[in-house]
Amino acid sequence: MCTPTMNLDGIVDSAPKVLEALTRELFNKADAAMRANKESQLTACLQLGLRSVSITHGMSKVLDLHTLDAYETLNRAAIEARDLLMHFRFNNEGTRRKIGYWFAGAKDNAWKPDHTSLDHFLNKHAVLINSQLGTAWSRMSVLAHPTRYAADNSTVVIINRMTGRVHDMDITNITLKRADYVVGIARLFLATVYDLPGWIPLGLDLAKIPDFRGFCINAELVGGPIVNATVTHPLPDHSIRPPKKKS
Repeated sequence: MCTPTMNLDGIVDSAPKVLEALTRELFNKADAAMRANKESQLTACLQLGLRSVSITHGMSKVLDLHTLDAYETLNRAAIEARDLLMHFRFNNEGTRRKIGYWFAGAKDNAWKPDHTSLDHFLNKHAVLINSQLGTAWSRMSVLAHPTRYAADNSTVVIINRMTGRVHDMDITNITLKRADYVVGIARLFLATVYDLPGWIPLGLDLAKIPDFRGFCINAELVGGPIVNATVTHPLPDHSIRPPKKKS
């Protein structure tokens, strides 16, 4: 079980157990929801939860200096599913219409969450102070697509693998990604476990995920400051596409 004094290594080591417990509970609830209605709002949310946990399980396999490119790509996919899940939990007709487009596979970007509304919502309920999901998603997009910044990163990864040279920057980067990994899982718990006013309940049984609170506390206390610290070589502002404002 997680304790408030656990270090980053301990939190990373404990992640698979709590992630598996969340996966099992999402699986059980999604099975029941799909049997009741394959295209309900609840089914959409639970399926997105399953997608995010599935990808997150894969991320742990490539959380290494030599495979950080793969980690970044998987991380973006997991975040997109998680953020859309949070959007789809909004209890209003506009969201349900969007879910209908999503189930229909319509070509109207129904898979894109409204980050501006999500940031406002999470700040309003003091869940994530100064939430900037849209900006974080845009930064991740820069590194997940074949931009010059992504190519620069890939070059460093390959040089490291081919030469065996490890620099202080490499150690800092892998520490950042390990912290990002556990914080990402904590945010996935937020998206699936918490029932905030204005969200539909997903009905997860918290007794079946007994270690999630301790894990989230540790992930945010230890990993949060690492993730939020100013990076040595941040992406230039002009490379980041700002989230769209609500019309």
